[in-house]
Amino acid sequence: QAYVELKLPVSAVAAMSHISTIEFVERLPRIDVALLTCSGGEIERLEAMAAVDAAKGKGAVLDTMTAWTAHHLGVLPALKAWFGQLILPRSSVDEILEIRGKSEMSRGRESMTVSFEGDQAVREIHPADRGDKVIALIDAALDDIRANCEVAPNDGSDDVELKLERIGWFRS
Repeated sequence: QAYVELKLPVSAVAAMSHISTIEFVERLPRIDVALLTCSGGEIERLEAMAAVDAAKGKGAVLDTMTAWTAHHLGVLPALKAWFGQLILPRSSVDEILEIRGKSEMSRGRESMTVSFEGDQAVREIHPADRGDKVIALIDAALDDIRANCEVAPNDGSDDVELKLERIGWFRS
C-alpha cells in the first residue's frame, strides 16, 4: 500500500516489510501492481542519455535490484566497460545470500508457500527440484556480480526511518 499510494522507493518499502528488494519486486505482478519506473518520454530519455554519456569511465554505484536486473539482462560486462568501476554495497550481496539461504531449506523436497491475492490466501506447491534450480540461478548471479562489481562495505543499517515531512523528497 505504501508503495502504490505514497510512491516510495522499492528498497524503502521492502526494508519496512522486512523482505528483500528482489522478493518484493517479484511479488508485485502477483498482487497486480506494476513496478513504477520512469515515463520514458523524449525529454527524460535525452536527459538520461546525457547523464550516461557524462558518467562514462567515472564509475557507478548499483543497488540490489539494478545489479540483479543487469545480471539477468546479461549487461553487467557492458556496464563495467562503459562506466569502469561498478560498486555494489555489501548489504546487496548479503540480501541475495539471504534469498539463497531460504532456498537451501527446501532443497531436495517439495515445499509450499502461501501468499495473498487481496483477502484470499493462495497456496502454491513447489516441486522438490525447485530449490536446486533457484540456488543455481542465484549462484550464477552472484558469480556474475562478483566478476563485474566491486563489493564495498556500507554502514550496515537495515533500519529505514522515514520522516513524513520528507516523503515528497522521494521521486519515482
